[in-house]
Amino acid sequence: DTGIGIAASQQGHIFQSFAQADSSTGRQFGGTGLGLSISRRFCRLMGGDITVRSAAGVGSTFVIDLPLHVSEAAVEEEAIDSPPQTGQGGDLVLVIDDDPGMLDLLGRLLNREGYRVATATTGDEGLAIVQRQRPQAIILDVLMPHQDGWSVLSTIKNDPDTRAIPVIVLTMLDDSEMAFSLGAADFMTKPVDRHQLAASLRRCGLVPREGTVLLVDDDPEARVLMRRALADGRWQFLEAADGWQALDLMQHRQPDLILLDWLMPGMSGQEFLTRLRDNEKNRVSTPVIVVTSQRLDGDQDSLDTLRALWISKSELTRGALQAAVGHALRDTRIKARLAEG
Repeated sequence: DTGIGIAASQQGHIFQSFAQADSSTGRQFGGTGLGLSISRRFCRLMGGDITVRSAAGVGSTFVIDLPLHVSEAAVEEEAIDSPPQTGQGGDLVLVIDDDPGMLDLLGRLLNREGYRVATATTGDEGLAIVQRQRPQAIILDVLMPHQDGWSVLSTIKNDPDTRAIPVIVLTMLDDSEMAFSLGAADFMTKPVDRHQLAASLRRCGLVPREGTVLLVDDDPEARVLMRRALADGRWQFLEAADGWQALDLMQHRQPDLILLDWLMPGMSGQEFLTRLRDNEKNRVSTPVIVVTSQRLDGDQDSLDTLRALWISKSELTRGALQAAVGHALRDTRIKARLAEG
């Protein structure tokens, strides 16, 4: 289009319903501000998207990106009258984007993957949710009015309480260098690729659905403390009082994570872990965190060989354990991706 063009500050919301580049456009040229919104909706129903490149006074180029094959099932899944659900059990992902259509699309994609979803249409609203709910990951647009995504990302990464939350920048801009320089965990351009987004979240250590944790400790009170530290609705628990009982449980149900005491009667934590790793040859290792009252600094080489992290029971807070869990899951998934080639 070789018309009046669209200023960069307006490009983030021209796809919203009843939106036009500025209030004078409707008076001068007519129109309701629904055409681009409807066009984007049709594109997304078919698994694609529509984007714009424009300069004020020069003109605009609209690009429609569609898959070669569109299944009717996919269209039905994206039916307009089925709102995204909050989901149960999975990690919480916060989506910050001023485009309601994009929030709707990402909400559906993330729910389908098993995540809980919170949404915000402004940077301020998103930052308030970050402080209030502490999501496990954030998907962030850049082109937003009032406070752009770069400012939001900087605020998150400059706050000691939130800087560890992985932020995935998802935008029409092609500026990965800026995203990574400000601390983003990943960068993607629109239109969103469902599989690429799901893989990125897993690389960030997220758990899409309820996982199973095996607690192995001969002290019942210690198992209660570990349950409380992970009592956020994402985990189901199995319990074993020693290594032999744990191995027996694993014959019937494979856990996603193991929290393991090091000093136990019958079979020690080290013997259990050695047997576990022997059983897992040629397979991706189950993540293990050793939770013990004994200092294991001198055993670090053995722990590295057995692919386990450790945390002291004297330092067992909810935050410390959840940070260790995130690290263990992230490390395991990276190894899984490498094993898959």
